[in-house]
This record gives sequence, structure tokens and C-alpha cells, in this order.
Amino acid sequence: MVVLVGYDCVKEALLDHSDVFSTRGNTFFAKAMLKDYGVVLSNGERWQQLRRFSLTTLRNFGMGKRGIAERIQEEAQFLVDEFKKNRENLFDPKDLLRLAVSNVICSIVFGERFDYEDEKFTNLLFLLREILETIASKWGINIIVYPWTPPENLHKL
Repeated sequence: MVVLVGYDCVKEALLDHSDVFSTRGNTFFAKAMLKDYGVVLSNGERWQQLRRFSLTTLRNFGMGKRGIAERIQEEAQFLVDEFKKNRENLFDPKDLLRLAVSNVICSIVFGERFDYEDEKFTNLLFLLREILETIASKWGINIIVYPWTPPENLHKL
């Protein structure tokens, strides 16, 4: 682990020596689940190739042709309509907000949005939330930080 303190130190490390500080540490999760593939957890030359490919592919599919502000405004109208449906009832807006944000991302990446009642869309978001909550749990963090620990000993950490 490296700790950088101060603006000048961080700037020097990240700008002047970016090749040294640009990689991520190897984690059990990245190796076991993703086999070191993917834009988020890959490193080095593989990451650069995947990033270039991803950006080119997304541009070819139309990313960036419509303004992000326009997509947000469109989704905000769908969100307002959903709020109006629940006008008389108390409800937790967390799931609707999650759907709206996800739809903005889908609109940018895929060029289309999904209905809030779309079963595949809501199921996908549920599974993504479950994965993220598992990784962020004390067990998930322990496996990432202490990958060599046998599962039967995790309760001792």
C-alpha cells in the first residue's frame, strides 16, 4: 500500500509517474470472478486495449450523439409520472430513483431506456445490487483483503 500526502506529491505520482501508479492490485475477486477481464478490474496493456475497444464500440453504437442533459430530462419526466401514480400513498422512492439513474446510463450506453415495469431490467438491477452488497459486506471485504484465508476462518477476522 502506498499513501500519498499533499497536492504536489499526489500530482507528481499521478501525472509524472502515471505508468507506475496506474495499475490496480490483484484481488481474489478479480481473478476468481472475472479472470482479470473487464474494463473495471483489468490492468496494464489489457486494460488499455479493452478501454480503446469499448469506447470505439460505444461510439459506433451512437454514444454521444444525443446530449446527456437531454437524456436526463427525458428520464426525469418518466420519474415524475411514476411519482404522480403514487401521489396518494407513502412510498420509498429509492427503487424508482435507482431505475431512473440506471435508465439514463442505459440510454447513454445502449441508446434506449427500459420501462420501470420491465421484468428483465428490474431483475438485472436486483442482481447487480445483490453482487455489490455482497462485495461491500464484511465477508466480501475480508475475502478481498485476506484472499488466502480459508472460508471457515473468516468469522475469526
